[in-house]
Amino acid sequence: EIEMKRRGSYLSASVVSCPVPQKSSRVEICDGLPSDAEAGLTYMKGLFPAEKFEHKLPAIVMKHQVYSIIHDKTSVDRELLALRDKGEVRLFKLGLSSDDYAVVYTEDYKAHLRAALALGGAGGRGLGPGGRRDRDRDTPLYRKFTGPVLSSCGDVSISRSQLVGQLKVSTQDISVLVGQGALVVRDVGSWWFSIPGVSTFLTSLTKGWEA
Repeated sequence: EIEMKRRGSYLSASVVSCPVPQKSSRVEICDGLPSDAEAGLTYMKGLFPAEKFEHKLPAIVMKHQVYSIIHDKTSVDRELLALRDKGEVRLFKLGLSSDDYAVVYTEDYKAHLRAALALGGAGGRGLGPGGRRDRDRDTPLYRKFTGPVLSSCGDVSISRSQLVGQLKVSTQDISVLVGQGALVVRDVGSWWFSIPGVSTFLTSLTKGWEA
């Protein structure tokens, strides 16, 4: 029962800040909370309700959720940026607020992209041998995006000069990446990195805040 309450807390404004007043009916979810950002991220990942999204999304943790259990925001920011710089996590700007970010473990993100790009390639780029759709096959676009593109740019967005000029990603491939939700137009000449299928998560998170 407690585990269900823990998972239910994920989408309803995340975890209650600790310490909490004793009158709180949810004090039990504060038991044994971690004390550093990396452990907090792992903790929140464990609460991600994957079944709610039919296991079609990687575990997504909002940065404000880590803030809710680690009170030192400066320390959280520093630790998350260190994890990003080591290539262990990716940060995403999902447009919910000007200062909030989503955090996804890099390997989880790459596994999610593998399925999305295997099914979305234009002109057969996402197809396996003989035109067969194959979720388990790494397409050239997948290898390029998860290799040179992600490794060379740890930021939440990327410019046309980087993507086209430096990394030689074609206009056609950019269209595929946008179509599959791996990139979202930021403005003329730049894109946000994104998570394919993330709209269902954003809808649920917003409803959780409104509940």
